[in-house]
Amino acid sequence: MSDRPTDPWGNEIETTRRPATVSPSAPTSDWWGAHRPGEPPMPNGPPGPYLGPPRRDGQAVGSLVLGIFSLLCPGILGLFFGAAAVVLGVVSIRRIKADDQRYGSGLALAGAVLGGLGFLLASAFVIYTVFINPEFVTDLTDRLTPTTTTTTDR
Repeated sequence: MSDRPTDPWGNEIETTRRPATVSPSAPTSDWWGAHRPGEPPMPNGPPGPYLGPPRRDGQAVGSLVLGIFSLLCPGILGLFFGAAAVVLGVVSIRRIKADDQRYGSGLALAGAVLGGLGFLLASAFVIYTVFINPEFVTDLTDRLTPTTTTTTDR
């Protein structure tokens, strides 16, 4: 029997420390970013904070909703909703490309396309009603002008 200490199962315990060797594929730090003794520090530092799951961009959803409204609302409202949908869609696509924690570029693109289509349809409707069918405008103004009625109940 040797003079070396043994564990409870009878295996010899090594008492001398071997120098630390690092294989090229081994990580240089533990998962929490602490450096192992005798190893160089991580080149980029410890990992950053947890940012949470990616989130859908609200402007992309707003662009899609306004794009749908621009198709459903004829006339001046369709023009305003269509223009707003295109602007929100383009801004949202740029924000999503710049931030890795956002998604929804498909919603933004669909909203911009629907908004552009709604804008074109609404502008065609306005041009038709104002220039090609002027009786519509005169009939509308006749219906909107207040009329006075007199009663002779005395």
